Amino acid sequence: MRSILGAAVLWFGLTTGASHAHELSPAIADLVVDRDRATLSITTNLEAIVARIGPEHDSTVGTPAEALYNDLRALPADALAARYRIDGPEVAGLISLSAEGGPLTLTPSAPRVPEIGDTALPRETELIFALDIGDAQTAVFAWDASLGPIVLRVTRADGTDGFAGYLADGNASPPIDLIGEPPSVWQRLFGR
Repeated sequence: MRSILGAAVLWFGLTTGASHAHELSPAIADLVVDRDRATLSITTNLEAIVARIGPEHDSTVGTPAEALYNDLRALPADALAARYRIDGPEVAGLISLSAEGGPLTLTPSAPRVPEIGDTALPRETELIFALDIGDAQTAVFAWDASLGPIVLRVTRADGTDGFAGYLADGNASPPIDLIGEPPSVWQRLFGR
């Protein structure tokens, strides 16, 4: 009886191991402002974005793109980064950051893709964008609803927290103060 149970467990493990359920979770975006420039880094499941598995799904299993997702998840870091270079401009077009003077241009950098690791777990890739914000005082961030929810954190030019919030369903952030309070004379002379 034990050998039959052992064989059944082994067979089940071999036949179900090829596909892993990856729960989809919100992306995390950090916008760091430094005078007239800013860096936006977004930690997300890049495979789900490239495979177009959206927020209407709780996990990658049972989606029309499950096989593509699993193939992408098995790619080495450099191969997934190369794939992102093809799809990256489209992804950047789904992210919006606008200031008083209109939309700001997101310039993508090479993504930080971890090595394959444990394929039973989702891989968190960091997408990085540079922005020239000029003399903008405030900005509004939006993330297309097709990409799912996102947590946005902003560090202003003065080093203080400018905003932290959860954005769902394609909602835009409120206007975010990018500059913060100018330092007082006391702060300029003696630090914080």
